Amino acid sequence: ALWWANKSSAPNVATAGIVVVAKSATAPAADTGDTPDAGDVAPVFLDGPSGQVGAGLSEIAVPAPPAIASITTTATAADPIAQQGKTPVVAVSNTAAKGITDIGDYIWRVSLTEAQVIPSALKAAQAKIGFKNAAILYGNDDVFTKGGFDVMKASLEAAGIPIVDIQTFATKDRDFNAQLTALKAKNPDFLMVSALVEQAAAIVSQARQLGWNVPIMGG
Repeated sequence: ALWWANKSSAPNVATAGIVVVAKSATAPAADTGDTPDAGDVAPVFLDGPSGQVGAGLSEIAVPAPPAIASITTTATAADPIAQQGKTPVVAVSNTAAKGITDIGDYIWRVSLTEAQVIPSALKAAQAKIGFKNAAILYGNDDVFTKGGFDVMKASLEAAGIPIVDIQTFATKDRDFNAQLTALKAKNPDFLMVSALVEQAAAIVSQARQLGWNVPIMGG
């Protein structure tokens, strides 16, 4: 059984080597639309006295775990429901440093966390570029981006790199010129951005349109 955060992240069952054991050729799937509304989607997998076989899984011969390819915010809504129903979850893109596998013993992930990746990436970038200070821009209304910010800030502090400014944005924002202008005025050597892919692309593009060619590291 599969559900995911958006169509672009939907897994290719054939190429991923995922085996769906079922009497019929159709496995239940649902698209949360990249929102935290997984609480409305997950119950279709958890219909039954044991909570292990959902209405959509009635044709499956062997109870199968849903593979959730979702962002962290979606997982924090869906995974407690799966845990309560004792339905195993194997997530492929939940990278928040805390709060995912802590949900329970039925919750698993195969992705590295931000806390495992960002410190070493920052160290490599600093060794290559030699920046002496940095600024941070992050989304303050999303579990993943807030968690990424926490790791970025802690990593900079641990490395003794001064943070000259911190700016925030909301997930639905599309214009980042105000934040980028404020950050540019502080003249940081390096910019760290904790954002989802859509916002990250716009931030980099708008920074360059402002004529700001500062090195940018995302998370």
